[in-house]
Amino acid sequence: MVSIWPSSRPQRFLRHKIIVDQVVLQIANQFNEYDLSWGIGGSLLLKEHGLIDLVNDIDLLVSIEDFTQAHRILKIMGHELPTVFKRSKYGTAHFAKMEVAGVGVDLMAGFSIHHEHGTYCYLWDQVSVGSVTHNGLHYACLED
Repeated sequence: MVSIWPSSRPQRFLRHKIIVDQVVLQIANQFNEYDLSWGIGGSLLLKEHGLIDLVNDIDLLVSIEDFTQAHRILKIMGHELPTVFKRSKYGTAHFAKMEVAGVGVDLMAGFSIHHEHGTYCYLWDQVSVGSVTHNGLHYACLED
């Protein structure tokens, strides 16, 4: 069988997947301990539903009221990265780019998307949680 990946790439991919899984569980444990309103979005949400295979980072949506506490927790678990704001179709009231155990984590509250007819504002609350897994992971609704 011929592989299109260099021999080390599948191992790096598997290592990254394991680390992402471990980090998201650690974050879930902390967020749940503090009873925060939160959910997983982005590529990890799409992977959970079988729509993609690769996860680049962890995207977390939290309520505006819980952003400060979630930010504190992530700063204890890792460190904050510089954020470069550029003109984009996305907007948020609160945003932080973090790194935990070498994994990028984007924390967002008051998420919005700019489009040709205006701006769609996605306000996170407990109803926004699409599912909670047996190990405490909160996933956003897929259509969001």
